[in-house]
Amino acid sequence: MHALVGRSVLQLLSSEMADRTATIKKHLLRIGILAIKSA
Repeated sequence: MHALVGRSVLQLLSSEMADRTATIKKHLLRIGILAIKSA
């Protein structure tokens, strides 16, 4: 039982981290494009 709960928590955390890194990458891309356009 505990192993199942730990696994599901790990899956939730990993998916959340993946979403976060994806959004960070999007923001970095947007900032980079803006910097290139303004340069």
